[in-house]
Amino acid sequence: MRKTFIYFCRECAGKLSNEYFLEKFYESFLKLNDDKVPSVRLEFSKALLDIKPYVDEERERDFQILDIMERLKDDIDQDVIDQTENTEAFLLNQHKILKVKFSNLQLKCIDHENALSQRWNKEEEERKRKAEEEEENKFDYTSYLLETKKPPIRKGNKPGMKGKSGFNSTNMSKANSTANRKA
Repeated sequence: MRKTFIYFCRECAGKLSNEYFLEKFYESFLKLNDDKVPSVRLEFSKALLDIKPYVDEERERDFQILDIMERLKDDIDQDVIDQTENTEAFLLNQHKILKVKFSNLQLKCIDHENALSQRWNKEEEERKRKAEEEEENKFDYTSYLLETKKPPIRKGNKPGMKGKSGFNSTNMSKANSTANRKA
């Protein structure tokens, strides 16, 4: 599991913003340099190839990694010592190239985060606008219902009752007038 975390940190270097990586993962990553399992320390040393250039611009963290590399060169496991020396030699040879590479990646990360931030702000504005619109429409619908209120239905004048026989006032008056004529 610890080696998996180291692989994860290697992959995150250059893909996450510097601040986010340093805030969330860096301290946990550094603790693995003292791990009791040699293969974890070996993977840690390999990961420094990707992590160290990522933190080069921060002097304190850069010196912290250099101190760890010096300690790993005195490790009890020969594989860890060899890998640490290889890592150090490679980093010294590639310092200029990696610095440009990671500064460009950092700029891409910042641009990506800015784009996400702008998108978030637009979406938040849209949600607020829709909520206000819905609130406004509630009152418009209520006022619409009040304005278009149906007239009350009067007795004897129910819809659908035309031409039906029944005892309403019109039928009663017709019946009375017919009865008066016959008499």
